[in-house]
Amino acid sequence: LKSCESRLSQLRGPPRLTAPAMGLEDRRVNGWSLPISFRYIFSIWVFSANVAVFLAFLMPLLQGPVRLFISVAFVVAAVVTFLAALKTTLVDPIDPMVLGTMTGPAIDEDDLLHCRYCSSDVQMDSKHCWECNKCIVMFDHHCPWLNTCIGAGNYMYFYITISAFLVVLGLAVGSAAGLLVHRLLEGRGHLPTLIGLIVVISVDMCVWMLDLALVTFHTYLCWKSMTTYEYLTGKVSRRREEMLKKRAPTPSKMSADAVAGCPA
Repeated sequence: LKSCESRLSQLRGPPRLTAPAMGLEDRRVNGWSLPISFRYIFSIWVFSANVAVFLAFLMPLLQGPVRLFISVAFVVAAVVTFLAALKTTLVDPIDPMVLGTMTGPAIDEDDLLHCRYCSSDVQMDSKHCWECNKCIVMFDHHCPWLNTCIGAGNYMYFYITISAFLVVLGLAVGSAAGLLVHRLLEGRGHLPTLIGLIVVISVDMCVWMLDLALVTFHTYLCWKSMTTYEYLTGKVSRRREEMLKKRAPTPSKMSADAVAGCPA
């Protein structure tokens, strides 16, 4: 019997990791928590490379009043991108109910869910992220480019980041395109400079188009008051609909209330 039991335990494999075993100590706090994704490092490199190329290559080629205007606009957009991205990655968007730091009026039990992985009740719009091992309020998505979850706590900063970076890329592409056309029309310019301008336009235009699609998509989601997760799955939307249906009065109750409110 002992040999059979040992054989069965081998076939079953290791015990499944339960919520208490996982614990909050295994969760990622923010975008700077390990492991750091490769795409996060790549996004930092792309941003840094664009700033360096503009300041060292494009800005010295600009002339006249346009140089001051474009340079100031680029620096402002780059600073906003950096600060917003930093804020996005530093914020911990975890559901405060998991940490026991929830403030404000008490929430009805019917409006709560229970996460067995966090071993805690969570808000109706929260979702457990497997990358970070925690529940996120108004979970939008896990962003590998910023190495963190995007939710109610940092969505605004995320939107500012991608929008400001769109301006950074647009100014870089616009400056490079203007310089290239100007030099070709005048028939001057060294070949290495022309090749450099073409490379900047080709690379940044591709990134700009991707970022434009991202900003457009999230602008649409903001207009619809939806999250990326809701758009892709509809799961949280169904929860809200069910909750609203439970709260909505039935036709019979409405008619009874109307009769009770009529004067005799």
